[in-house]
Amino acid sequence: MRDWIPENEFSKTSEKAQFIIAPILPKGYGKGELTSVHVESVRMGIPAIYPSWYRPDPTVESGSIYYDSFEMLEGLIVSLLHDPDYIVEISNQAVENVKAYRLELVGKELSGFVRGLLDAQK
Repeated sequence: MRDWIPENEFSKTSEKAQFIIAPILPKGYGKGELTSVHVESVRMGIPAIYPSWYRPDPTVESGSIYYDSFEMLEGLIVSLLHDPDYIVEISNQAVENVKAYRLELVGKELSGFVRGLLDAQK
């Protein structure tokens, strides 16, 4: 499928997912950009599968899996189907990683950042 998926359909379907896959190509992303897969992985607390050249925020790397080609991705998915213990392990890690994005932690970091900007202007 090469068309856009309506957001409500995506949300409804993704709620049932155990993984989210980023089938992205390097030409579409520069350094430091987040993919929507990264955002959804954090929002839903599930592991993400990225191409090996893409590195998400280091906070979530331990709940991420990487592939080198679409052929490798296919094999990876088949391997996951046969390794439910690994699915549980990496899923638990993804849930742990999400804790770093709790509002109280991110709010403190943002507050400190803004305070630093204000202090620098004095």
